[in-house]
Amino acid sequence: MRRSAFTLAESMMALLISMVTVLALGQTVKIVDQVNQRALDMPTDWYLFVTELELSDRHFSLYQCQDEQHAVLYGAATKKYYELTAENGRIFLRLQHGGGYLPMLYQVQAATFKQLGRQRLEIEVKRSNGYRQTAVICLAPSQKQYAAGGDDHAEYYDSSRFGSVSISGWPSKTDSSS
Repeated sequence: MRRSAFTLAESMMALLISMVTVLALGQTVKIVDQVNQRALDMPTDWYLFVTELELSDRHFSLYQCQDEQHAVLYGAATKKYYELTAENGRIFLRLQHGGGYLPMLYQVQAATFKQLGRQRLEIEVKRSNGYRQTAVICLAPSQKQYAAGGDDHAEYYDSSRFGSVSISGWPSKTDSSS
């Protein structure tokens, strides 16, 4: 008597299809975990970014907000000027004249820097996941500010020299579409 059964080729094909399906599901789960981890990392890296700028060991003071994508900071500890720059989906800190750079924040869709007085810098960031994060960073007073005392003396701060800095795609405050 002859029984009907799967042939060796059919069994191997079923095993191959099962193996590919299990591998694809495993990769899908891995990708979903990575996306979820990134979503959890965004608030964490934001707080680390803000803390790093305000860290008393660095003694960063705000020199000025420059055009479009830069704020210039002075590091009293190193006696060097740094540019806080937002471009290419990240915010990084680099030496103003030569040297490397320190990536500080990734997955940035758009950012706005705005000087508030002589020591405060408002940074508003729209992340690639659509979340908006805003911080007012209080930096160390500059040497002039130590000598003069206080924070917002009109003789050192002229609001007409500084404005909002934005990356393309981020509406400015004067933009009629916002």
